Amino acid sequence: MIGCLDGEPAVMEVIADPSQAATILGRLITALHKVDIADAPRSGSANHHCGVPLIQRDDLARKAIHGLRGIFNSAALTRAWEAALSTPPWTGAPVWLRSDLNGGNLLSRRGPLMAAWISD
Repeated sequence: MIGCLDGEPAVMEVIADPSQAATILGRLITALHKVDIADAPRSGSANHHCGVPLIQRDDLARKAIHGLRGIFNSAALTRAWEAALSTPPWTGAPVWLRSDLNGGNLLSRRGPLMAAWISD
């Protein structure tokens, strides 16, 4: 049990259907984008650098990739990071986002993805 919710961290070993989990995550992100942001924290240094253009995180990301050499394919990670950097920046209206949708912030209950931790 995590907090008051029944379940366990949604790491790959407990996700019964990764395609179903991806669909649920897509719906979560779509729903977040519809929530009023009037009282939302703003992007930038006061908000752990969430929502800033990726280029502002380039040095940090490259250092992390370098630190993973020998554990992961650093050339593939670098290609993925550079592909992300080439993505045009968001120009739409501001929206809620969750920048670390990983297994530690997601909840599974006996296989299916059930919830995501949204607030800090």
